[in-house]
Amino acid sequence: MTSFDHRLESAATRVRKKSSMLDATFVFFAHFGPALFFLELFLLIVFALSRHQGIKHTLLSVLVAMMAAVTTKLIVDPIAYKIGRNRPFVTYHYKPLLSKNAQDPSFPSNHAGGALALATVLVAQFPQVEVITILLALLVILSRLYTGLHYLSDVMAGGLVGFLVAMVYLWVMR
Repeated sequence: MTSFDHRLESAATRVRKKSSMLDATFVFFAHFGPALFFLELFLLIVFALSRHQGIKHTLLSVLVAMMAAVTTKLIVDPIAYKIGRNRPFVTYHYKPLLSKNAQDPSFPSNHAGGALALATVLVAQFPQVEVITILLALLVILSRLYTGLHYLSDVMAGGLVGFLVAMVYLWVMR
């Protein structure tokens, strides 16, 4: 583990459980972040249908975003199981804020990868939702760190995979 991962984990441990509002916020996004992305995809489709325009573009973009997230998972999961890195709560022997199987590997983060895959496609195809999409991706990623489920290098590696996968899909889509 890198020294920066160690220092960030130590800082997060000092902050964790000192603010119930902060704890609740990050637990919410760690748990429901992926569902919020799917809510955003659904709302984009509903909006396109209600306006009777851009339906094909919206459906194709939503499909590509979902494919990018699934492809990211298919790439990240075998890497994670091959590397087999322990999660921070396992290494430092504490109970994470969100229940997680201690046997699941930490590196790279599938949630960060999926969040950035979805966000990259959505921002490229729907610039009008850029702020909310980027904010949601950041909250999902930060929540994985804060709750003790990942190290910074886990979310950076997963996020990079998700971003690159999304860029390939966007390139093919053009």
